[in-house]
Amino acid sequence: YGRAQYAALKIQTFARTYISMSRLRVYYAAVLAMQSFVRKCHAQRRYLLTYVSIVMMQTHIRGFLARSRYQFVRYMAITIQKMVRGALARRHRDLCFAAILQLQAFGRMLNARAAYTETLIHVITVQAVVRRHLLAHRYQHFRACVVFAQTYIRRWLTMRHYQRDVNRVIKLQAFGRRIIDRARYQETLFNVIFAQSIIAEVLLTNPSDRLVKYYAYDHRSWLHSLILYADDAGIGALVNKTLSQRNT
Repeated sequence: YGRAQYAALKIQTFARTYISMSRLRVYYAAVLAMQSFVRKCHAQRRYLLTYVSIVMMQTHIRGFLARSRYQFVRYMAITIQKMVRGALARRHRDLCFAAILQLQAFGRMLNARAAYTETLIHVITVQAVVRRHLLAHRYQHFRACVVFAQTYIRRWLTMRHYQRDVNRVIKLQAFGRRIIDRARYQETLFNVIFAQSIIAEVLLTNPSDRLVKYYAYDHRSWLHSLILYADDAGIGALVNKTLSQRNT
């Protein structure tokens, strides 16, 4: 009895535990499904709120950026228009100012040209007078220089021609003296040869004469000594006769 009861109690315990666990599993699944549904609802609601907030924020930010860009573009367009209008106005002012300056310059040019023409006429007149005076003075100075140069050149040419003439005269004198000396030398040589021939004849006739011992290089003194010694030797008459015959 005790073992059967213990077995029945164990069986009841296991059965009750199994039933409880089965119910617990069903409850747990139901709770999980409810939790998931609730969480899903909360997540969807939060997502919708976040999405709407994000969309609103993007809308406000995009609107702010668009307004800022519009204000910047508008400011830049106004600035560009202002600069373009200022540039056009300055260009128009510069054109007007340039036209006025050109008109003033043209008027001043006409006045300056008239004054310049009048001044140029006076200056040309003064220049003509001054140049005439300077040319006259320069001509006188140049003429004096030319006359001095001509005088110096003529003096130099005269001296040059004089030196040439002197050189030519000296050369002619030297040539004439050379011819005269050559003629004298020929004459002296002839006299010497002739005297030698006479001496040879005298020596042939009288070998002991002292004329053989006399000799001199100067042909004049030698010829004179020859005549004297020929007189001493007794043949002076023969020499004088021979010389007179040659001279004639």
